[in-house]
Amino acid sequence: MQETMDNKLTNPFILWESYSYKNRNHFFGRDNEIEKIISILEENHFCINYGESGIGKSSILKAGISNKDNIKKNIAEKILYFEDYS
Repeated sequence: MQETMDNKLTNPFILWESYSYKNRNHFFGRDNEIEKIISILEENHFCINYGESGIGKSSILKAGISNKDNIKKNIAEKILYFEDYS
C-alpha cells in the first residue's frame, strides 16, 4: 500500500480494469516483458500482443510502455488498441 500526502493508505491494485497512463506509477513487475516489447518495436513495424483474457496485455502497453523514461516517441505512435470487436 502507498501512503498519500494526507497519510491515508491507497490500494495500488485496480483488479478488473487495465492499468493506464494515469495510474502507471502503480504498475510494476513486468520489466523484462516491457524491454522485449520496446526492442521489438524499435526493430520492426509490427508486433502482436496476444494472450488469455486478464493477463495484462492492455496494462503492459498502456502503463508499462508509457512509463519508460527512455522510450522514443515513434514507439508510442506504433501502438494501436483494439478493444471492441463487435
